[in-house]
Amino acid sequence: MTDIEFRPTSLEAESDYGPSLAKSGGDVLVGWTASNGDIKIRRSAKKEEDSESGISGLSEPIVLEESAASSPALAYYPYGSGYPYGEKFYVAWRNEDGQVCVTTSPDGREWGSTIIMDEKTPSAPALGIEENDSSPHLYVILAWRDKDDKIRVRRTLSFLSWSKTYILDVKATGSPKIGKSRKEDQDMFWASSGFIKYSELKSSGDGDSYEFNVNSQNVILDITSGASVSDAQFGFTDDEHLAWQSQDDQEIRLASIDDAPEVGDRYELSTSRFTSVGANPVGGLALEQVGSYKFLAWTREEDNKVQLTRL
Repeated sequence: MTDIEFRPTSLEAESDYGPSLAKSGGDVLVGWTASNGDIKIRRSAKKEEDSESGISGLSEPIVLEESAASSPALAYYPYGSGYPYGEKFYVAWRNEDGQVCVTTSPDGREWGSTIIMDEKTPSAPALGIEENDSSPHLYVILAWRDKDDKIRVRRTLSFLSWSKTYILDVKATGSPKIGKSRKEDQDMFWASSGFIKYSELKSSGDGDSYEFNVNSQNVILDITSGASVSDAQFGFTDDEHLAWQSQDDQEIRLASIDDAPEVGDRYELSTSRFTSVGANPVGGLALEQVGSYKFLAWTREEDNKVQLTRL
């Protein structure tokens, strides 16, 4: 196992939760929940670069004055030929009453009204963007863990109308995540008893007849030496890189599953594929692929400062 040498950029921002990352064109968005519950978002700017951390200059924080009690979930869509037109920013979070909340913005500066769901969750929700080649429309998928540790899913086209809530027949021990694995379809990821699992999200119909179906549950990360994952402390990129917090030493581990052999319903990851970052995060971590670079973000345990680095 090889350690990665890196020098993270401290955002000099304190949080009790882990941060979130999202693509924003060729830049990266980093969001976190401040100690007063406000959600703050910064965007990398294409100007001078910190040669030590590999992070471009960051914009001043965009502030959403909310009462968040979780990490924010971020999603960004750069353009749309159908509805909605133009770029869109999306943010979801859990409020102090445990309710799932979501809002959207056309520019990342002016935000619409907060939509508060009747649904409650013990942890942060997840957001995903669904593109369908057979439809010009863009759909947003919202997912969260309920009080029974089941994953619930809704989707919307306009934020004015939402599908009914679908309960997926899976058990999660932390916040779900939405992304893609080896296929181009949308996948749901979750942690469960030391494993990271995923299942392809199959959809059928449209509007009120839309349905989510979960196929067989596949295990990405099995419990092997140093591999057991802490609940919800993981990130996944579209090019099949995985980051997680180890239960053994609480450090961040990285691995690529691109060439990992599949045995039954599992990817076999050997210890030679694990790379230790050496950080000790609190409240979760985030991994995002932007162009040819990977960005990793976490909240440092010793002082609750949000950290960001390019790998």
